[in-house]
Amino acid sequence: DPVGTETNVTANSFADTGLSLTITPKTSTSKNLVVIQFPVFIFGNSQTTEPKGSVRLMRSIGGGSFSSITSFQDGDDVTFKHELSANNDSNYDHATFVHFDDHDTGSQIIYKVQFKCTSAAGTIRVANGNTTANSPRMFVQEISQ
Repeated sequence: DPVGTETNVTANSFADTGLSLTITPKTSTSKNLVVIQFPVFIFGNSQTTEPKGSVRLMRSIGGGSFSSITSFQDGDDVTFKHELSANNDSNYDHATFVHFDDHDTGSQIIYKVQFKCTSAAGTIRVANGNTTANSPRMFVQEISQ
């Protein structure tokens, strides 16, 4: 289901987007193809600091703790960036992320998506306006081996 609750981040630490999905593989040798559609709203509040954000995919196996299995960012810790003068300016961006997960388990797997603002100023938001049309979505397809 899409995330319908608006979530903002302004700090340089990851926060849950509210997007998660649970699957129990049929066999431990199968693989999961994870597809994330991620629209994002980026708002700047400084002319000298461009707002930037990062996205990562987390996984829990068999009820264990979550760990990051991949991040969708460049070497500067950035997935999304609002260029030019960002003073009281905003833009929408949209990306589709794909990850092939070689999980090696038959236990229940929970995937969740986190994001953060990696700049000193600005706001990164998902589910802008609390509408499902502006909400991220995640799909998982099991592929047998």
